Amino acid sequence: MKNVKRYLLIMLALLVAAVLGAVLVWYFLILNPIKDAQEKVNSAYEKASDVGSHVLEDAEIKLKENGIDTQDIKTGAESTIEAVQDAVPIIIKKSSLPEAQQSILTTFGFGENIIITPQMQVCAEAKLGTARLAEIVSGATPNLMEATSLVSCLKN
Repeated sequence: MKNVKRYLLIMLALLVAAVLGAVLVWYFLILNPIKDAQEKVNSAYEKASDVGSHVLEDAEIKLKENGIDTQDIKTGAESTIEAVQDAVPIIIKKSSLPEAQQSILTTFGFGENIIITPQMQVCAEAKLGTARLAEIVSGATPNLMEATSLVSCLKN
């Protein structure tokens, strides 16, 4: 009886170690690269915004020096900046996704890079809802109905 208990305790310890190892591998191979890429995108976006702001400020000063009203120009530039921000697509490497999501994308014939446009994001949000879409973006695997809905958004 002691040997059975010892065996079960050893198996339980090995199971816990395996689960912990899987979580660590998942974190370092999936989450960390995604987080690093997002930080790089955010950093580049902030730098571009700073440069754009300085250019606008300099242009506004020069135009005011020449007696030109800059309010209409400023409003137009701000709306253009917002339009560009809204139109920037997201590029996802299929290999950076969890295996279950990769297999779904392979099944539906997607290549290595998936480009998600703002229109696709709106479509996915409309079909799945904001909360469920956030879960899938965080790594949850969509069920068959959700996958079919998402694929129809990605194919358009």
